[in-house]
Amino acid sequence: MRFYENPQKTSENREKPRAYYIPSGVSEFISLNGEWKFAYFENSDIVEKVSRWEKINVPSCWQLNGYDTPNYTNINFPFPCDMPYVPNINPVGIYKKDVIISNLDMKYYLVFEGVSSCAELYVNDKYVGFTQGSHLMSEFDLTDYLKSGTNEILVKVYKWCVGSYLEDQDMFRLNGIFRNVYILKRPTDHVRDFTVRTENNDTVIVKTDRVADIRLYDGVNIIGEYHAKSGEFKLDSPKLWNAESPYLYTLEIERRGEIIKQKVGVREISVSRRNEILVNGKPITIKGVNHHDVHPENGWCLTDEEVYRDI
Repeated sequence: MRFYENPQKTSENREKPRAYYIPSGVSEFISLNGEWKFAYFENSDIVEKVSRWEKINVPSCWQLNGYDTPNYTNINFPFPCDMPYVPNINPVGIYKKDVIISNLDMKYYLVFEGVSSCAELYVNDKYVGFTQGSHLMSEFDLTDYLKSGTNEILVKVYKWCVGSYLEDQDMFRLNGIFRNVYILKRPTDHVRDFTVRTENNDTVIVKTDRVADIRLYDGVNIIGEYHAKSGEFKLDSPKLWNAESPYLYTLEIERRGEIIKQKVGVREISVSRRNEILVNGKPITIKGVNHHDVHPENGWCLTDEEVYRDI
């Protein structure tokens, strides 16, 4: 069994899931989108040292860049069903990019917002870890692997893995680093995760994993502030969220000069005795849509304008 066929271990050294955010303040967002060196091999089991690098744009899907062909099936799997195994001939795309790092007093995390189907990560020829779950955010702590100056990031992306059995739907199967990839430069001992919930349609409750300055704003007006791991904000005359009037408050969490912002809607969701879904006590009608990000030229990579057009 190859490492990517083990259903008991679908990642290694990947950070635990957390709330989604892009920090600001002293923290820095370093985009790795753009041109990468690229090499494609039809069989990952016989990959040798890359002697000739080509170029590919990230994010993208390699099938739309002249490597391999897209797979489409509806009911059947795109390969013989023999769980948890995948075909012996499993293509791999190898990505490489150099990044300059100067301040080693900070923490550095590499974030993939989408990579299909399984990716191994190496920094300066050292193995960092691997990830599956192609449409999940995958985050790795690079701090101990970096050096001052130029650092080489190398990513091996496999076409199939055990996760491909779960990701079998009525859609095109494509591969590559198909969503944004970036580095977050953050202070040590930063806030990593937090939760926000509303209660009784007049209270916002925030919990963090570190002591921080927690502030809630109504526009530019501050409602309250805590220096703690949690805060409970009571709202006078709260503006309730609903689909017709989606009003949002602003939560701000600050620690070590880093700022995390989150929009918060005050609403209560419940189910009535008639099995109606209620938002703030009022029944709503839900119309479902099944949507896959797909473009005839760019595959799974859609711009904001293309998403708006689809909607």
